[in-house]
Amino acid sequence: MAIIRQFGLLVWKNYLQQKRQILVTLVEILLPLLFSGILIVLRQKVPFQDYPNATIYESFAVDILPKHFLRELQLGYVPSNSSVVRKVAEDVRASLSLASGG
Repeated sequence: MAIIRQFGLLVWKNYLQQKRQILVTLVEILLPLLFSGILIVLRQKVPFQDYPNATIYESFAVDILPKHFLRELQLGYVPSNSSVVRKVAEDVRASLSLASGG
Protein backbone atom coordinates (compact mmCIF):
# COMPACT_ATOMS: atom_id res chain seq x y z
CA MET A 1 0.00 0.00 0.00
CA ALA A 2 2.93 2.33 0.69
CA ILE A 3 4.16 1.96 -2.87
CA ILE A 4 0.82 3.13 -4.26
CA ARG A 5 0.85 6.12 -1.91
CA GLN A 6 4.42 7.03 -2.93
CA PHE A 7 3.50 6.71 -6.59
CA GLY A 8 0.49 8.97 -6.04
CA LEU A 9 2.68 11.58 -4.35
CA LEU A 10 5.17 11.41 -7.21
CA VAL A 11 2.41 11.91 -9.78
CA TRP A 12 1.03 14.84 -7.74
CA LYS A 13 4.48 16.43 -7.50
CA ASN A 14 5.00 16.11 -11.26
CA TYR A 15 1.56 17.57 -11.89
CA LEU A 16 2.37 20.59 -9.71
CA GLN A 17 5.68 21.14 -11.51
CA GLN A 18 4.01 21.01 -14.90
CA LYS A 19 1.26 23.36 -13.71
CA ARG A 20 3.77 25.91 -12.37
CA GLN A 21 5.90 25.87 -15.52
CA ILE A 22 3.27 26.23 -18.24
CA LEU A 23 5.70 27.59 -20.85
CA VAL A 24 8.09 24.65 -20.41
CA THR A 25 5.19 22.21 -20.60
CA LEU A 26 3.94 23.79 -23.82
CA VAL A 27 7.42 23.70 -25.35
CA GLU A 28 7.80 20.02 -24.37
CA ILE A 29 4.53 19.25 -26.16
CA LEU A 30 4.74 21.58 -29.17
CA LEU A 31 8.39 21.13 -30.26
CA PRO A 32 8.08 17.42 -31.09
CA LEU A 33 4.85 18.15 -32.95
CA LEU A 34 6.54 20.98 -34.87
CA PHE A 35 9.55 18.86 -35.85
CA SER A 36 7.32 15.94 -36.85
CA GLY A 37 5.27 18.29 -39.01
CA ILE A 38 8.42 19.67 -40.66
CA LEU A 39 9.60 16.14 -41.44
CA ILE A 40 6.22 15.21 -42.91
CA VAL A 41 6.14 18.34 -45.10
CA LEU A 42 9.72 17.78 -46.28
CA ARG A 43 8.98 14.15 -47.05
CA GLN A 44 6.04 15.20 -49.21
CA LYS A 45 8.12 17.78 -51.11
CA VAL A 46 11.17 15.59 -51.85
CA PRO A 47 10.82 13.71 -55.15
CA PHE A 48 11.37 9.99 -55.04
CA GLN A 49 12.44 7.53 -57.68
CA ASP A 50 11.09 4.03 -58.09
CA TYR A 51 13.61 1.28 -58.88
CA PRO A 52 11.71 -1.50 -60.67
CA ASN A 53 14.76 -3.77 -61.16
CA ALA A 54 15.81 -4.02 -57.53
CA THR A 55 18.35 -6.65 -56.56
CA ILE A 56 16.76 -9.49 -54.64
CA TYR A 57 19.14 -11.75 -52.73
CA GLU A 58 18.49 -15.41 -52.04
CA SER A 59 17.67 -16.31 -48.46
CA PHE A 60 19.72 -18.75 -46.42
CA ALA A 61 19.35 -20.40 -43.05
CA VAL A 62 21.32 -18.78 -40.26
CA ASP A 63 21.99 -22.01 -38.39
CA ILE A 64 24.29 -23.18 -41.19
CA LEU A 65 26.38 -20.33 -42.60
CA PRO A 66 27.90 -20.50 -46.08
CA LYS A 67 31.58 -21.53 -46.21
CA HIS A 68 32.84 -18.13 -47.39
CA PHE A 69 31.44 -16.56 -44.20
CA LEU A 70 33.16 -19.05 -41.93
CA ARG A 71 36.61 -18.41 -43.39
CA GLU A 72 36.66 -14.82 -42.18
CA LEU A 73 34.80 -15.08 -38.86
CA GLN A 74 36.77 -14.38 -35.71
CA LEU A 75 36.27 -12.89 -32.26
CA GLY A 76 37.71 -9.37 -32.12
CA TYR A 77 37.37 -8.41 -28.46
CA VAL A 78 35.57 -9.98 -25.56
CA PRO A 79 35.82 -8.47 -22.06
CA SER A 80 37.01 -11.25 -19.77
CA ASN A 81 36.21 -9.76 -16.37
CA SER A 82 33.39 -12.28 -15.91
CA SER A 83 33.81 -16.03 -15.87
CA VAL A 84 30.46 -16.48 -17.63
CA VAL A 85 31.47 -14.15 -20.48
CA ARG A 86 34.83 -15.88 -20.76
CA LYS A 87 33.13 -19.30 -20.96
CA VAL A 88 30.69 -18.11 -23.63
CA ALA A 89 33.57 -16.64 -25.67
CA GLU A 90 35.50 -19.90 -25.44
CA ASP A 91 32.44 -21.87 -26.54
CA VAL A 92 31.90 -19.55 -29.50
CA ARG A 93 35.56 -19.76 -30.48
CA ALA A 94 35.44 -23.56 -30.30
CA SER A 95 32.27 -23.74 -32.40
CA LEU A 96 33.75 -21.36 -34.97
CA SER A 97 36.94 -23.40 -35.27
CA LEU A 98 34.91 -26.63 -35.63
CA ALA A 99 32.63 -25.10 -38.25
CA SER A 100 35.50 -23.73 -40.33
CA GLY A 101 37.35 -27.03 -40.20
CA GLY A 102 40.38 -25.79 -38.29
